[in-house]
Amino acid sequence: REVANRGRGDHVGEMALIEPSQRRSADVVAAEPALVAKLAHAEVTKLASRHSDIYRVIARTLARRLLERNK
Repeated sequence: REVANRGRGDHVGEMALIEPSQRRSADVVAAEPALVAKLAHAEVTKLASRHSDIYRVIARTLARRLLERNK
């Protein structure tokens, strides 16, 4: 069943980034050809140590998606 659509510039998997041991809640399937990148938890942590605003962007996205889901 389709849960949501994501587009250019969107990210997925942020819940796993915040809590890596948590079971995944969904699969992602591209509806059309897409260029994607997969970053390991360690890579994102290292990147975020230099650019802490990454976590703020993720938090905003999670909050927005939660609000959308609860409508």
